[in-house]
Amino acid sequence: MYQALLDEYVKKGVPGLVVLIKTPNEGLWIGTSGYSGIEVKTPMQKCNIVYSASIGKTFFAVAIMKLAEEGKLNLDDKINQYLHVDICDKIPSGNTATIRNLLGQRAGISNWNSRGVVSQCAADK
Repeated sequence: MYQALLDEYVKKGVPGLVVLIKTPNEGLWIGTSGYSGIEVKTPMQKCNIVYSASIGKTFFAVAIMKLAEEGKLNLDDKINQYLHVDICDKIPSGNTATIRNLLGQRAGISNWNSRGVVSQCAADK
């Protein structure tokens, strides 16, 4: 199902995609479609990083505001209510920052990444 959707977007002109979906019921799924290098037709791999710049911030903010509007979260909730302690303990301000702080880019978190995550390409070898 997911793979067919990725392939459909590539047929419509998206050069390449990497998607990771993790749900409690279905577990982890990682799929790819298209190319990471369209000039030489290098197939997209699970470990390829696709930089989206800041475009995701807009979509994320709208989704958060819709959840707040529906009463499913409060902008003044601390992010540690939604993220596992193992994550929050590794992030500066991870146990004190609020959703409102994140949306206003005032959480005191700079250039954080998922240190310690094994590359899927390395794991595939």
